[in-house]
Amino acid sequence: RILDTSGLAADSDKPIVIGELGAGHGRLAHMFAMSTRCKYMIFDITPALLVSQWYITSLFPDEKIFKFRHFDHFDEVAEELSECRFAFFSSSQLEKFPAKYFDLFINVCSLMEMRMDTIHYFFREIDRVTRGYFYTKQWLVQNNREDNVVIERDDYPVPQSWKRKMEGIDPINQRLFEEVWEIK
Repeated sequence: RILDTSGLAADSDKPIVIGELGAGHGRLAHMFAMSTRCKYMIFDITPALLVSQWYITSLFPDEKIFKFRHFDHFDEVAEELSECRFAFFSSSQLEKFPAKYFDLFINVCSLMEMRMDTIHYFFREIDRVTRGYFYTKQWLVQNNREDNVVIERDDYPVPQSWKRKMEGIDPINQRLFEEVWEIK
């Protein structure tokens, strides 16, 4: 399925601002960039962050790209970031972003790899930084053997204020579910 992104941006003259946690090599960033007027920001751990940064940089050599680096406060990078089409951050840098920054936030098959306290943390952050929608795709049941945790679909701490706009089983891999949540 393809998420209809029309009407996501508050001002249609501005690009849709998308954040993705755990982007792998960046295939969704590539797809959105080819089909949508957007700014795409990836949050991940190394080495995956560096792989997606290399991939996107090689595909879009003429685009302004904010490459991963340390910063203490969002205002240190805000102006430069406003001029970039793509940006790369460690997953912990999400907390430095201002409230309601993203029109769309995405996570595909990486929340399920985390401990429950980390999943709770990222749901709070996604709720804080997103003003539009959250798309997620996860395993129906994930056995996280390293942390001795089994995570099922109903274990995700979705805030009560979110409204489910779409849910279903992935048509290709029926062990995965996908949902779209509206965040106000």
